[in-house]
Amino acid sequence: MACFLTTARLALLGKLQADATLNADIKTWFTWGPGIRRKHDLTPAVCPALSVAPAELDVDQSSNMAAGYPQDLEVGIATLGQDAAPCEELVAAAVDVVAAANRSSLDALAGVTGVEIRSARWMAVEDEPKGRVRWEAQLVVRIQHMRRTA
Repeated sequence: MACFLTTARLALLGKLQADATLNADIKTWFTWGPGIRRKHDLTPAVCPALSVAPAELDVDQSSNMAAGYPQDLEVGIATLGQDAAPCEELVAAAVDVVAAANRSSLDALAGVTGVEIRSARWMAVEDEPKGRVRWEAQLVVRIQHMRRTA
């Protein structure tokens, strides 16, 4: 039996992959490991790319972690080229997916009480030897779990 964190992460990934815009445009889906943020060899062959990976949880949690648990995931998106518009379009589609996941509590997944974007970061990264530019965006998505304890 998969743990609730894995189940929720895979449910969000499934929602992203089911989105028509993302499904049509994303060439490579990184669904394991540290995700795009730590993958330094993004080549034209893999872009546009999207990753879903656990993000660091560095917030103070005042509630009982056994009952309420915040799961932070990093959704990373990378596109190749000077123009930021393709990356912006993919980020907009991902934002819409997260908003729908919040409205449905990830299709009423057991224990999920909310899904929200906690932060978004954009950057243009220059590939020094080749002079290419890629746009990278990282969305930190929080899935809030309310766990039933005995």
